[in-house]
Amino acid sequence: MREERLTPADRTRMHIPARRYNALIIAAGFGVFGVLTLTNAPLWDHRSPLELWVLAGLVIAGEMLPIRYTRNGEMSEVVTSTTFSFALLLSWGIAPALLAQVTASLVADLARRKSWWKTAFNAAQYAICLGAAHVVLQLTTGIPRAISPHFLPRDLPFVILAMVALLVLNLVVTGVGMALHHHRSITGFLRDDLSSSLFGDGVLLLLSPVSLIVAEVDLWFLLLLLVPLAGVYILTHENSKLVARLRRQADQNRHQALHDPLTNLPNRTLLQDRIQQGIFRAERDGHRLALMMMDLDRFKEVNDALGHHSGDVLLKQIAKRLRRALRQSDTVARLGGDEFAVLLPHVTDPSAAIAIAEKLAESLREPFAISELSLEARGSIGIALYPDHASDMGPLVQRADVAMYAAKNGPRSWELYATEQDQQSPGRLALVAQLRHAIDHEELVLHYQPKGELSSHRVKSVEALARWRHPRNGIMLPDDFIPLAEHTGLIRPLTLYALNSALKQCRAWEEQGLDLNVAVNLSPQSLLDLQLPEEVQGLLERWKVPATRLKLEITESSIMADPMRAMRVLNELSGMGIGVSIDDFGTGYTSLAYLKRLPIDEIKIDKSLVSHITTNQSDDVIVRSIVELGRNLGLEVVAEGVEDKATWDRLATFGCDTAQGYYLADPMTPNELASWLQGAGQQIQIPFRTI
Repeated sequence: MREERLTPADRTRMHIPARRYNALIIAAGFGVFGVLTLTNAPLWDHRSPLELWVLAGLVIAGEMLPIRYTRNGEMSEVVTSTTFSFALLLSWGIAPALLAQVTASLVADLARRKSWWKTAFNAAQYAICLGAAHVVLQLTTGIPRAISPHFLPRDLPFVILAMVALLVLNLVVTGVGMALHHHRSITGFLRDDLSSSLFGDGVLLLLSPVSLIVAEVDLWFLLLLLVPLAGVYILTHENSKLVARLRRQADQNRHQALHDPLTNLPNRTLLQDRIQQGIFRAERDGHRLALMMMDLDRFKEVNDALGHHSGDVLLKQIAKRLRRALRQSDTVARLGGDEFAVLLPHVTDPSAAIAIAEKLAESLREPFAISELSLEARGSIGIALYPDHASDMGPLVQRADVAMYAAKNGPRSWELYATEQDQQSPGRLALVAQLRHAIDHEELVLHYQPKGELSSHRVKSVEALARWRHPRNGIMLPDDFIPLAEHTGLIRPLTLYALNSALKQCRAWEEQGLDLNVAVNLSPQSLLDLQLPEEVQGLLERWKVPATRLKLEITESSIMADPMRAMRVLNELSGMGIGVSIDDFGTGYTSLAYLKRLPIDEIKIDKSLVSHITTNQSDDVIVRSIVELGRNLGLEVVAEGVEDKATWDRLATFGCDTAQGYYLADPMTPNELASWLQGAGQQIQIPFRTI
């Protein structure tokens, strides 16, 4: 039965034998103490009581100051109190020896704040052991004797026999108690304890007759015996402190090697070990195991805007929340940067793992207080299960990672691994090859969605939107293949293909008499491509299109991925006369100070804010504020997601410049767009369509 499955009643029943044994020893020990102290008076004869008090004091000192040493890599200790209590037994009788030893044991244990039953047990076992030695001496020699010398050379074998009785009984009484308490084999425990303790305790006990002989010559000579004992105590005490310090350092080094220094969470090394152990137990017991990979969304923006110290504070707060959201048996680890992992060693089914993932996401929803600011943090969580998705650690980690990236591009904060997410699956590899073929053979087409000026109702620009005419799947939208291109290195040729097609079409429209600018979306990877400005310049020259005809749309997060590099690319593009627009504005962390530094001339308000301005007061206020902000900064403002006349009219009252959405028109092929515009003279007939 495993410890975590034991009930309180089970644990109580397991400790009953140890408790009964302790009660028996305590009763027997204090019984022996009472009988022997009441029936045996000390032998005073002609000796000075000073000897008695000195020996009694040494008993107490020996119990209070144990000699510590290392045994089997663990710290152990031995007391010298029995050395002098046995000397008292030899010279003064059992009563003084018992009184001194029991008093010393009670004083030492009370000073160390041991439990009452441990204190009573220790005193009782001393009484039993000294009582046994007393019986051996009485049966063999009659020691102690009232005349001097108190023992003779012929008594030595029997004195040693009494010592052995004391030592063996002490080890048996305490060893049985320890074995019962720790639920170990009694014979095995006694065998280990006897082999390691008997020699040391025996050597110290042999000093008893020596100390007594020295004391009989002159009590002050006893100090000569105490000098080596004191030296041993000092050396072992210093050694024990050194060992303890080295052990603490080793524990710290071991902890540091297995834990993240910032959050104190387990690191990748410890996580891998726990995954291996978890898979072993899951295979043995026949249950599932869940591994989650979590990456924080837009964490780099916090670092860039507030500094790395604030980012570190945020990571520590996130680590605490994740730990509180999990069970004690679960593991949350930091793998580096803003990436975390969660191991659930026992889950019943996928829904149980999903419930934990939702709980983790919920734990991050409350804002974090950082540098007197209230920040929000979101995470993308990928889930993979053993044995459902992988039977080994490597594939399990890889598939949780794949699911995490799927979550980043999905509508919710988590994703359960599915084969179609995996770039390495046969279907995924085939789709990559097909996309590469589509780019090379111009199977990708661009549709164009008009942007209408709210003041003049004229169309002066369009946004190019890629479509893939897949031979089996039909028309595929960007969300179906852009993430694939980003993760497979195809985004660069795809971007250049889109730019080339858009500029070629722009030239064709100009030859048809249509005055249209064209906007093309850039991915985060493209924005970091230092060769992009030169490539774009070449395309502009190839199709003889003025740079002012082209506008490149970027997102806030793509800028924050590497601000310095992105700024360099943007400055070169802007310097060529190309327009730059921030897409999905209002959903990121771009500060006003940073916004002023960007070489942009347009902001596009995200459709999630625009689509509800007629029904949601908060969105209405936010959109109005963004429009005013753009106008104050000299930027053109475009509203996305306009789907009805009420939204169009509301934006017009705000002073918004341009609108885009299904209320105006769907994305169209170049020929459809040309026919639509030429028929209206590029004048939008509002309402063009109704929803």
